[in-house]
Amino acid sequence: DTHKPAADLFVHVGTVIEGFVSVGDPVTAAIDSERRAEIRRNHTATHLLHRALRMVVGEDARQAGSLVAPDRLRFDFTALEPVDPNRLRTITEIVNREIVADRPVETAEMSYDEAVERGAIALFGEKYGDEVRVVSIAEFSKELCGGTHVRHTGEIGPFVITSESSVASGVRRIEALTGTHAVSRMIGQQQVVESIGRDLKVSWTDLRDQVVGMQERIRQQEREIAKLRGQLAGARSGDLLAHAVDVGGVKVLAQRVEVQNRDELRQMGDRLRDSMQSGVIVLGAAIDDRPALLAMVTRDVIDQGIRAGDIIREVAGHVDGRGGGRPELAEAGGRNVAGLDDAVTAVVEIVTAKKAATA
Repeated sequence: DTHKPAADLFVHVGTVIEGFVSVGDPVTAAIDSERRAEIRRNHTATHLLHRALRMVVGEDARQAGSLVAPDRLRFDFTALEPVDPNRLRTITEIVNREIVADRPVETAEMSYDEAVERGAIALFGEKYGDEVRVVSIAEFSKELCGGTHVRHTGEIGPFVITSESSVASGVRRIEALTGTHAVSRMIGQQQVVESIGRDLKVSWTDLRDQVVGMQERIRQQEREIAKLRGQLAGARSGDLLAHAVDVGGVKVLAQRVEVQNRDELRQMGDRLRDSMQSGVIVLGAAIDDRPALLAMVTRDVIDQGIRAGDIIREVAGHVDGRGGGRPELAEAGGRNVAGLDDAVTAVVEIVTAKKAATA
């Protein structure tokens, strides 16, 4: 690897694989040509990306960090909001247009003041000496930079943005690929699109319309399923009411039921409460292999000192869980599904004890 710990000082770090080396021995340094070429492509691409960003997002979009690796590039920039897909597409088109135009990439050394006067962009917070190196891409881009670059933008090859994300407050990040890495990405995406098209028996040009249509059909079916579940729950509610028992003048209904989610459990509880008008309701269900408990108490029974929160806290122990809530509505979850039957069975005894305590 190569480091620059101070101005005009370059340090080369390597590993002796065979033989020996001593202080004073002459050595020959050579670069990995293929790796260097990939870095050049990505480095020049960051300059094109920087300029395109400022054109599309605004001049306030300034570089806040970057990574130039052989297989990818990363560019951080100042921005208060995400770059939407339409703008990202425009940025991609601008960069690729400059690549296809095969613009010359030129370097020149000059004083810092002259470089700034010529419109070269300096990185915020970077320290520069009196003499600087300016990298110009025709009339499109001009930046202070000491890195390695291609001679013409056409050497970069295709440019593809792979992601845009937030890395800190006021700082966004774009990641991208160039050259053969970009080609591999596009081929992979094409293969996925073609595979989905074959499965759906449509061409890629009709794929989006097909997917949108499928999504709408799924939403319609989900609405129909929800409606049918509601009707089924209503029918089951009538059957459940037959299991209510009288405890000292208080109707108590404690049953294990089958539902898909907690919303269905609450809806069933609401229907039972509306039908009973007065009493205590405790429902238990296994949802996604986890126990769920719901307790409801009507206002007149609350006035007798019986509260949903108190009941749910007592029965939650049977499912190795905890719960709580308001006097009229409380819920609990847990880890032990096998304890659901014991939990609902305990309700009558709990209400009996509370009635006796207030007698």
